[in-house]
Amino acid sequence: MINKKNNFGISGSEIYIIGDILYKSSKNIDRFKKQIEKQVNFKESFYFKTPEILNYSIEGDSFRCEMKYIQGMDCITYFCLSDKSAIDNLCSNIIGIIENNLKNSKKEFIHKDIYYKKINSIDIDVNLKHQIIFYINNLNTDSFLLPIGEYHGDLTFTNMIFQTDNVYLVDFLDCFVDTPLQDIVKIRQETTFFWSILEHKSKNIVDFNYNKICLAYSYMDKIIDTHFKKYLWYNKYYNLMQIFNLARILPYNKEQIIEQKIYKTIQGLINEKLIDTSGR
Repeated sequence: MINKKNNFGISGSEIYIIGDILYKSSKNIDRFKKQIEKQVNFKESFYFKTPEILNYSIEGDSFRCEMKYIQGMDCITYFCLSDKSAIDNLCSNIIGIIENNLKNSKKEFIHKDIYYKKINSIDIDVNLKHQIIFYINNLNTDSFLLPIGEYHGDLTFTNMIFQTDNVYLVDFLDCFVDTPLQDIVKIRQETTFFWSILEHKSKNIVDFNYNKICLAYSYMDKIIDTHFKKYLWYNKYYNLMQIFNLARILPYNKEQIIEQKIYKTIQGLINEKLIDTSGR
């Protein structure tokens, strides 16, 4: 018997499942091609894996791919069922995969004009754009020294499929700056701002242990933040990248409660005392 399930991703991609194969297509050919190639080139570990890509090609006005359909728990179920040992293991492996990418990265200066161009391309409130530009100007430097290298791009819990011994990473994404810092930003989008919990609550789903998951996220956030504070670029530019990350999410969001949370969070990051960025 063949089961078919249709769905649409947040960026407009079409997804359907037949048997044990997942089919995905997007009219944004260049971007989707990059995402699939990132998944193909992903170096699996004992813990983190990714669904096998079986085929991909351009067909008409769309880029299409076929991959193995992986079944498992979503993040809400996983965190409801997990004990401290499992959460420690997940946190350690997340740090490990980012550190491995950092080890293979190179430091490069990224000119602030790239950030100006990006913020002007995002469809958000003009006043918010001006505030973000003001924030960039107050960093008092023309370029930002960042690690440039491989990264997942959308390393959130919602893009993880949890099994007993493995976690499958899905929905790789590109970024306007190719830096592993983006993965720290995305995972802390979860652990600091409770992203997947907000999405779950916005759907009026109440059958989960809200307090337990919040405690687990906060526990992981402290470990992740403490670990990466050893890097100067993290201390200097985490807020900048998180502001851009959240601004990029705004045009795709359709829930008022989440939109309000994003605006409030961006304002908080902008209003935090700017650290001295004159030294490199």
